[in-house]
Amino acid sequence: MYIVKTGVVWKFYSHRGKKVPTEFAFPGDIIFSFQSYTTQIPSLEYIQTFEDSLIQKIEFGKFESLKFQSDILVQLDTLLLEYQILKLEDRLNSLQFKSASDRLHWLLDREPHLLDKIPQRHIASYLGITLETLIRLRKKV
Repeated sequence: MYIVKTGVVWKFYSHRGKKVPTEFAFPGDIIFSFQSYTTQIPSLEYIQTFEDSLIQKIEFGKFESLKFQSDILVQLDTLLLEYQILKLEDRLNSLQFKSASDRLHWLLDREPHLLDKIPQRHIASYLGITLETLIRLRKKV
């Protein structure tokens, strides 16, 4: 689990030589691979910085042992997992049921700063649209 202090961090899968983003994190955000965190086996997801960043790593084992000493950390862990599930469900619903234009508005409503920090090709991939579609839609926004 990583806490982003400065910079921009992203999670992605590598598929046929292409990086497919699943999440972006900014200062103050916590980012982790849900699958790896819950199963404790390596996931196919990568976590990488976009720019020079300061991140704080929280080792799973250390966090687990601290949870035995603090009910607040147990509650924090539960909240983090619930929040991650809600974010994933929200994104899945957007990808499955919304038009490309609605997906862009969905993203702008939730994370407007993404457009300033993330290359457009990654934003397009994150939204499940082509780069050309994203450029066309951004002209309308």
